[in-house]
Amino acid sequence: MSENKYKFFSKSDINYSIKKVEYCLFNRKVENNYYILLDKLRYCNVNSIVGKLKSFDFPGIFTTFNLSYLAFIKVLYRILFDRVQFESSADIIHIRNNLSIFFFKEGCRVKIFLDKGVRKLEEFRNEYSIRLDLEKNDTPFAVPALLSEHIDLSPACYCDEVV
Repeated sequence: MSENKYKFFSKSDINYSIKKVEYCLFNRKVENNYYILLDKLRYCNVNSIVGKLKSFDFPGIFTTFNLSYLAFIKVLYRILFDRVQFESSADIIHIRNNLSIFFFKEGCRVKIFLDKGVRKLEEFRNEYSIRLDLEKNDTPFAVPALLSEHIDLSPACYCDEVV
């Protein structure tokens, strides 16, 4: 049985990295959660969507989210049948050259370096040091504040606030 691939990365690599980072940063053990594909390897936690839908009355859903009936049926189909399991409690999982996980309750994003991608660890560390320099120096650029880092651990990661 072949393992699911997400861009350059295997599902087990993604799950291992997310579990380790969530435990390290938030001191919590995570379970499997269902996610639906939003666009280009960006996944949204089904619990986040269902929670939002439950907080609204059914007729108000369409106007609140500005959804047509057809769009609503497509979203509902994805929630029920076209979903993926990841071992994470993140609200959004975004897989690109690295892995980014977003936690809206905590107001942060964690960017994680994964091996086997097109970028090297040195480039990831260089990106972090540039971010650190921008934060330390007065800069005209709006840069989210860094909250924590684990650049020398495996997997290397840093956490910044969601703007």
